[in-house]
Amino acid sequence: MRRKSGKGLSLVLVLTLLLSVIMEAVPSSQTAFAAEQASYYVSPDGDDSHPGTLEQPFRTIEKARDVIRGINDNMTGDITVYIRGGHLPR
Repeated sequence: MRRKSGKGLSLVLVLTLLLSVIMEAVPSSQTAFAAEQASYYVSPDGDDSHPGTLEQPFRTIEKARDVIRGINDNMTGDITVYIRGGHLPR
C-alpha cells in the first residue's frame, strides 16, 4: 500500500485560508445606519411658525437650519430635512 503525501491536504488548507482572508477584506452588502433623531419638512405652502412636520412644514430652509442648529450639539442620530417641490422663498 502506498502512502499519500500531505500535498493535497496542504493545498486545501492554503485555499481555505486564502478564501477566508478575501471574504474578510470584501465589504458586506449590509450598511449600518445611525438611528434617525429627527425629521423636518419644508414646503412653499408651509409657515415658519409651524413645527416642521409633514402636516405642518416650515416655509424656508433657513428656519429648518436654525432649528437644527439648536439640536446639532446634542445629536444622537441622523437629522433629515425633506424639501417639497416648488419655489422656496429666501
